[in-house]
Amino acid sequence: MRIVELTTNGRRNLTADSLCAARIEHEVFLNPHRILPDTIRDHPRNFPHMNVAGAYRCWMGHRSIWESVTTNTLVMEDDASPVHSRTWSNAEKAECLLKASPIVSLHGREMAHRLEVAGPEQWRIAIPKPTTVFYAPDRTYVGNWCLGSLAYWVTPKCAAALAAQVWDGLPVDLLIANTPGFCVLIEPDLFTHDRSQGSLVETAI
Repeated sequence: MRIVELTTNGRRNLTADSLCAARIEHEVFLNPHRILPDTIRDHPRNFPHMNVAGAYRCWMGHRSIWESVTTNTLVMEDDASPVHSRTWSNAEKAECLLKASPIVSLHGREMAHRLEVAGPEQWRIAIPKPTTVFYAPDRTYVGNWCLGSLAYWVTPKCAAALAAQVWDGLPVDLLIANTPGFCVLIEPDLFTHDRSQGSLVETAI
């Protein structure tokens, strides 16, 4: 399987540490340190608590991976922590879920969803549903809500469609959650989000 891991200079690459310990081949991409365009700095969809520069660079990093996808690819951020010894074998097995969905998250948090059963061994799959979030007196978000960019499988066709989009101020999590066909594997549980180094979206870089 092709695994591409995204990290940032100055952060410990926790995911790569785990992959190396398991002797699993992978590629590493870096989030670019690019100046934030003025058109994005004050975008109306920016969340008030969000570090816009961090979110923009995170999106640029994911986009660079999407542009490289020519085969089904497991994209991982640098703070994904395996839950158990079977995580990597189950992550590889989860590629089969791409037969029904073009993008499948292997870790999802804070989502409104309905449940379905699909995949090998009756794994539980979450399908996000639209919700409304009031995150400022004059700003409302309406759409699928799921924090699921920590680890996800994506097809070449879906990756190309994501790479072709112009960033509109939403974090990568919400961008992929609103991709048609997006779903989340919730059982078996494969990864947890290691918050020991903070978040690029919430912390200045």
